[in-house]
Amino acid sequence: MLLFVALMLFTLALVQFYYNWRVHPVSIFLSLTLVVIVVMSLTHYFFCYGTSRFWLAIFFNHFTPLYLLLGPLLLFYVRGTLNDRKGLVRSDLWHILPFVFALVVVLPYLFTPWSYKMKVADEIIRDYRNISDIPRLIDYSPVVNFLVRNVSAFGYTIYCIWMVYRFERHYPAGQRIPMWHARFALRFMKLLLFVCLFAELMFTALYGMYFADSSLTAIQLASNPLMSVLLLGLSAIPVVIIFNPEVLYGIPRMTRAASYVPVEPAVQEMASPGLSEASLTTAYISPEVEDRFQELADRILRLMEERKPYLDPDFSIEHLVRLLEVPRHHLYYCFNSILNIRFTRLRAEYRVRHVQQLIRDGQTETKTLDAIGIESGFASSASFRAVFREVTGMSPREFQQSLAG
Repeated sequence: MLLFVALMLFTLALVQFYYNWRVHPVSIFLSLTLVVIVVMSLTHYFFCYGTSRFWLAIFFNHFTPLYLLLGPLLLFYVRGTLNDRKGLVRSDLWHILPFVFALVVVLPYLFTPWSYKMKVADEIIRDYRNISDIPRLIDYSPVVNFLVRNVSAFGYTIYCIWMVYRFERHYPAGQRIPMWHARFALRFMKLLLFVCLFAELMFTALYGMYFADSSLTAIQLASNPLMSVLLLGLSAIPVVIIFNPEVLYGIPRMTRAASYVPVEPAVQEMASPGLSEASLTTAYISPEVEDRFQELADRILRLMEERKPYLDPDFSIEHLVRLLEVPRHHLYYCFNSILNIRFTRLRAEYRVRHVQQLIRDGQTETKTLDAIGIESGFASSASFRAVFREVTGMSPREFQQSLAG
């Protein structure tokens, strides 16, 4: 079960890193946090349950420095999400120093012959307590190693929990934060932090039993009921992310400098049943969502109406980021939570509407339908016809004939 959960977390970390590192860079720290948790879980699994010399030789001692990154990565993720900021500052290098020190300490072991590491694995499999008697290249006590990394992770986790609760108690509506989404993201961070906190307490208890009772076996330690509770907690993290991916958008915050007067796009008569006026204007805006990002949603629609960037075949959300000068995950939040439409769908409908208007204006007298489609931003005639039918329920020719009839 532990192996399955670890592999599930690792897969999730890779997938969410691939899809979200550009949308919301802070999610990189979440992915790395999950990777560290996975490495710790796999090391624990092969140490307590495993009988494979090969895998134990790989995981034993090689990844020890990574454990000291768990706390800093949690801090960077929580802080970046609460402040809606990406990246690190120079002072954050201090948080990395314990990792660097541990890496220097373990470096001699990394370069020892593979045959020696296999012998170490044999000794651990024979009796895991032999770890205390294994000759070390340097004097680095396992007890000191455990205490340093566990106290560090525990301290960072407590501090992150305090940050979340302080934010939750003191952020007012005037800070231009979407409240319902903030509460949702905060609940996820609480789950993540409390699972990490419980894991740290559990490992402290298990290691306490290990040092206090010499009769305990590795299987008895690993079979402790606390492990089952921990597995449930670890399983909850990917479940929440898979079924509620919006938690990865963070807590988008509009600055006061980005305050805009809401506008209504110009009303244009739409003949196609697939493209009513409501579908391109305020009907996309969810009336239940009352937050300042309504203004950004209005800016998006006004830009589409006035500047018509969709006429560029290469127009993407990257262009929209540059035109509006807002973070990418703010736009994703607006499309998913306020406009209630995907960017690609909105772009397609504006292009189709432009085609319809050109047809009404008699452009087919001098141009073919395919030429009008290309002029309206479609990359090819095939995509033009497919998207037009998907949006309107009819082909461009059928729409032209409906106007003539």
